[in-house]
Amino acid sequence: MWTKIYLGLLAVAVIVAGFFAYYAWSWLGSIGDPRVAWEAFNYHKRGGVYFLVCSTAVLLVVGNVILWTGRNAWALWVSHVYYAVFILIFLIFLHLAGTSFCLEKGVCTNPSNLVGPLLAVGSTLALTAFIFADQFLLLRLHAKIHGRPEPSADEQAAPDEESSRLE
Repeated sequence: MWTKIYLGLLAVAVIVAGFFAYYAWSWLGSIGDPRVAWEAFNYHKRGGVYFLVCSTAVLLVVGNVILWTGRNAWALWVSHVYYAVFILIFLIFLHLAGTSFCLEKGVCTNPSNLVGPLLAVGSTLALTAFIFADQFLLLRLHAKIHGRPEPSADEQAAPDEESSRLE
C-alpha cells in the first residue's frame, strides 16, 4: 500500500515540478515587455524550487515509512534522483537561461552565474548525506527494536565454514 501511495505522490510531484519548469522557461520566449517576462520567470522558477523542496520532504517521509516497513531504501534514493534532476533543471538550466535573457534584454545588471549551480550541487550533496545518515539510523533503530531477522531455512541448513574447520 505504501508503495502505491509513494508512486502516486511521485507522479504528481513530477508533473507539477515539470509544469513549473516548463512555465518558467516559456516566459523567456515572451514577446511582451522583458521586465514583466523576467519577473514572471523568476516567480515561477522560485515557486518550482519551493514546490520541489516541499515535495521532496513529503516523498522522504513516505520513503522512511517504506524503509521501516519493508527494510528497503529504494524510495529514499528515488526521492534523491527526483530532487537531483529537478534541482539541476531549476538551478542550473533555468538559472543560466534566465541570466542570459537578463543580459540580452538589459533587464538587470551583473547577474551571478554561480549562485544557482552552487546551490544545486551543495543541496544535492547535503541531501545525499542526509539520506545516508537517515537510512543508517533507521535501519539500526529497526534492528534494535525488532531484533535481527531470523535466518532462512537455507541459511540454517548450510554448515558454518568456521565450525567445520575447527572439527
